[in-house]
Amino acid sequence: MRSDALLARPMVSLRRPLVCWQPDETTPQFSTIAGTLRSRWQQAAAVLTPCVTPTAPTAEQFGRGTLRLPRVVEVTHDLHLAQVYLQMRRDLPTRARSWVIEDHVDDLGGAGEKRPDAYVTDGRHRTAIELAGEYDAKKLAAFHAFCTDEGLAYELW
Repeated sequence: MRSDALLARPMVSLRRPLVCWQPDETTPQFSTIAGTLRSRWQQAAAVLTPCVTPTAPTAEQFGRGTLRLPRVVEVTHDLHLAQVYLQMRRDLPTRARSWVIEDHVDDLGGAGEKRPDAYVTDGRHRTAIELAGEYDAKKLAAFHAFCTDEGLAYELW
């Protein structure tokens, strides 16, 4: 592992999901959610942020191919998704133990289809966890349709 200063937008406090949806509920208002997401992510410019990134041998050990430094949007996304996981680990440790990242789920969606960032299992539902960027209403509707087709509950953070 190595330490790098990468560009990322400042952290947004994510105390709870913006949307929690289950298959028996009404469809959320995607245009309203898109407006909230747009304003949330446009509040500040990217700044240099200390990050730990894998070296080539580390990437090989975990089955990753070619390494490249992540783009600003990827660094921002990954830091915030880590915040969601760590908060869940602190507040809901049993739920956090069921956390599976998208790369480790083979039974959902078709090849090349965008998958949620992570999945957790709690009670009756398998819940998709998505750290939503500046998603427009169309992208939110597509995510909702994916979850509906797969029988997933979801949380948009």
